[in-house]
Amino acid sequence: MDALLSFLTLGADKLRPYLDQVSLAIVATILAIYGDFFNKKIKHLIKNKPFFVRYSSFILICTFGYGLLTLYFANFLTYFLRQVPGQYLLISVVACFAALGILADQKNQI
Repeated sequence: MDALLSFLTLGADKLRPYLDQVSLAIVATILAIYGDFFNKKIKHLIKNKPFFVRYSSFILICTFGYGLLTLYFANFLTYFLRQVPGQYLLISVVACFAALGILADQKNQI
């Protein structure tokens, strides 16, 4: 048991300097999985608007909207991950990526 705890703590120590990148990867993956859902909802809301409004809306949403979502959620997730105790950090990150993989697989099967 001590060997497992030592391994998890060592893994967390190696992972901590990269939590910003890990958080960004998680948020970007979530947006990649569910981005088409958001785009379809927005498209439905603005389908009767003039071309210029539709075109401008998608430019603003895709550049600034997704950019701000990525920035703020990645910062929030980094803050949250920094609060996780060392023995649980590695397990949490691996579980998160595994869950994202399962979600992506289920999304492709629908």
